Amino acid sequence: MPKDFIQPSLFDLQLDDNDEEDYYPDWLYPDNWKTPRWKTAIKRQQLSLPLRNALSSSFLPRSGSWLDFGSGHGLDMPRLHDRTDGRYEVHDFDPHYCPKFSKLKATYSIVSLVYVLNVIEEPVERCKLLRFTWDLCTEALVVAVRCDGAGQQLTKIGTFQKYYDRDEINDLLIAYCPGARIFGIGAGHAIACK
Repeated sequence: MPKDFIQPSLFDLQLDDNDEEDYYPDWLYPDNWKTPRWKTAIKRQQLSLPLRNALSSSFLPRSGSWLDFGSGHGLDMPRLHDRTDGRYEVHDFDPHYCPKFSKLKATYSIVSLVYVLNVIEEPVERCKLLRFTWDLCTEALVVAVRCDGAGQQLTKIGTFQKYYDRDEINDLLIAYCPGARIFGIGAGHAIACK
């Protein structure tokens, strides 16, 4: 079991009918982050490898809605839309670059979480985010983490980077995506299906 494994019951978000409609967990707001996570967003020249791997797998629905959570500069969703001839209604959300919190009130056929867990310095928050995005999807969660290193570190630009191994990410998906069928689709890339 990973050393930063957190039991889901320790953090379940409990909202009742009296809570404000626009309440979101504190950990979603960049002002509450300890490191400048947004600096890790890169501008790719093509659709990211995890999403290419997901599309070439047989584990996703052929159409539906798709939210890219932690989308950075938002370049993947237009490319995904074009690559699939519009079969997916695409949406992006990023707390820093695209903070459209109203998008978190809906559910989506597919949610992608690509290289987001790696840059979160708080273990509990990583677990919370995984469960949060699992709850946003109705059919599949596409997850990608970096596994090209070991341990964790602060980078030269002050960002945090955690590296995963296959067993560790698999254990997290099992714990925070209850009932999921998990399929590996590449090094550090997986799809959790409902």
